[in-house]
Amino acid sequence: MCERNKLFLLDLARNVILKKNKEIDFDKSFLDEDLLEKRGCFVTLTIDDKLRGCVGYILPYLPLYKAVIENAYNAAYGDYRFEPLSENEYTAINIEISILSIPENIQYVNFDDLLNQINPATDGLILNHQGSSATFLPQVWTQLPDKEDFLSQLSLKAGLKKDAWKSNDMQVQKYNVQIIKDIK
Repeated sequence: MCERNKLFLLDLARNVILKKNKEIDFDKSFLDEDLLEKRGCFVTLTIDDKLRGCVGYILPYLPLYKAVIENAYNAAYGDYRFEPLSENEYTAINIEISILSIPENIQYVNFDDLLNQINPATDGLILNHQGSSATFLPQVWTQLPDKEDFLSQLSLKAGLKKDAWKSNDMQVQKYNVQIIKDIK
């Protein structure tokens, strides 16, 4: 993605948050193929390197620019784990946009095989098991660098037992992200 589009998406996210409105006005003639392509994406907000909101879509069902609008607004004002962003927090937030590749199923015969197919730092993972699912973006590897610990915490996030990832009927998918960050 070109630098112009990266800056546009960051500016778009910040304006949505500042105006507390998903219906912001901008020149739509600026939108090119990259911005109109349907993509999965997450918007993560941090203050002093602490999570302040993170919302997104794994699968691509909205054009990228619309997904950024939705997810920026929801990360700031709709993430159930946090109070809505306050005005005095606005200047302190850092915005990170993660644009996802299409998730791929990992075919494995046992959990050692699964571990061998995971690339820490580059793979985001999705666990699906008996109607429960959860994902961790690749950025989570910085906090959970051990593969087994990563999968155990992801199992817990999905509402499953810590060792559920070792189940033979666990569906595991991986994806990569392109990260666009605010630089402050």
